[in-house]
Amino acid sequence: MNITLTEKHIKNKLVASIAFDGNLVLSECNRAKEQLQSTIQKYKAFQISLEKAESIDLSFVQLLISFFETIVHDKKEIKMLKILNPNIKNILETTGFINQIEKYTES
Repeated sequence: MNITLTEKHIKNKLVASIAFDGNLVLSECNRAKEQLQSTIQKYKAFQISLEKAESIDLSFVQLLISFFETIVHDKKEIKMLKILNPNIKNILETTGFINQIEKYTES
C-alpha cells in the first residue's frame, strides 16, 4: 500500500491530504494508523482519500477469518453484534464464519 501525504492551501488554510492507494494488508495497518495519528497531531485540517476503499473491508474480513481456527478450537464466546456493510456480512456468511460463530455462542 502506498501512503501519500501532501500539503495544499485551501481558502488560505494549510490542509494535509492523505491518500491510501492499494490493498491495506495487516502488516501495514500500524503504518497507516501511525500516519493518520501523525497527520492529525500536526495539521488542523486534513483530507483522506481511499483509492481502493473495498480493500480495507476485505482486510477486516481476512482478519476475522484468520482467527476462525482459534475461535473454534478454544470455543471462544463471540457475538457479531452489528455488521454495517452488507458486503462484509455476505462474505462472512459465504465463508461459514458467522454460522460457526453462532453455533458456538448458542451452546
